[in-house]
Amino acid sequence: MEVINQDIVENVASSNPSFDIPSELQKLLPKIEPLYREAFTLTKIDGLSVAEASKKLGIKESALKVRVHRASKLLKKLIEEDFSAKF
Repeated sequence: MEVINQDIVENVASSNPSFDIPSELQKLLPKIEPLYREAFTLTKIDGLSVAEASKKLGIKESALKVRVHRASKLLKKLIEEDFSAKF
């Protein structure tokens, strides 16, 4: 699995180098809505362009960007909560 944008987990990962981002994402992705998870997965993990992913989902590029942004925000929150619970 490809590592996503570093800004999503910058504070968490920098404070604990042993924090494994890919495995954490695998655990947390199912916790976000499928609508957001699918857009995030296609662009950030599978590496599709915005144009390719929006075409595959049958939505406008702007809608895809919104979904990816919302997924990123939700994942950031879940990662921070998960990290706080562990330490």
